[in-house]
Amino acid sequence: MIAIIGTTIFLLVFGEITPKLLAIKFARQIALSVAFPLMIFQKIISPIQKTVFSYLDVFHKIIQQTYRYERSMLTRDEVRGVMDMGIREGIMNPRENTIISRILQLGQVKVSKITVPLDKMFAIEKNTPPDIAIPIIIKKGFSRIPIFENKSEKIKGILLMKDLLPYWSNTKKLDSLDKIMCEPVFIRWNQRAMNALRILRTKRMHMAFVINNQKTVIGFITLQDLVNILVHER
Repeated sequence: MIAIIGTTIFLLVFGEITPKLLAIKFARQIALSVAFPLMIFQKIISPIQKTVFSYLDVFHKIIQQTYRYERSMLTRDEVRGVMDMGIREGIMNPRENTIISRILQLGQVKVSKITVPLDKMFAIEKNTPPDIAIPIIIKKGFSRIPIFENKSEKIKGILLMKDLLPYWSNTKKLDSLDKIMCEPVFIRWNQRAMNALRILRTKRMHMAFVINNQKTVIGFITLQDLVNILVHER
């Protein structure tokens, strides 16, 4: 027992406490002194590391081809059952249950249910002169403005308010709106809201245009519409 206690104290003092104190007190000197040896060591083991990883990749591919595992997925009803059990057992509070329920709802709601129709969309015609369009856009105050050509169904892009500000302050000259507009994102009307959220995240956009089976634009959705499903009752 004495030997165990003595060994433990020795390891703590000389194996952990003392090295840490020295490293804190002489951090710069120690870092400079070990940097070069570590770099040499890294170059020496680099070929070995690459070889080992190559063999591991081959072995992993062989295992994947030999054994195919099926993913075990819980159904929506099973998840709700677990949530109900969590509330009964006091593990989950009602607020957490509500949030998870709305996340599940996001996977059920179709885009068509939250689509804002075209007649409620403020948009600017592509060929509108910038000196006319910019004051109108500034007055409306929207952060994203759809740009169409000839008809509102023919969406050509999205104009971001932040890209307009330099031209509004007359610090730059703008010849045409299409020079600063972003590529539009289109989503089918029958897609799930969760898929729409993934698309917007991937594209890093906050607005998407909803199209029907004939690929005609019938409205738009925003990231805020999707978030509202999570934070508000519908």
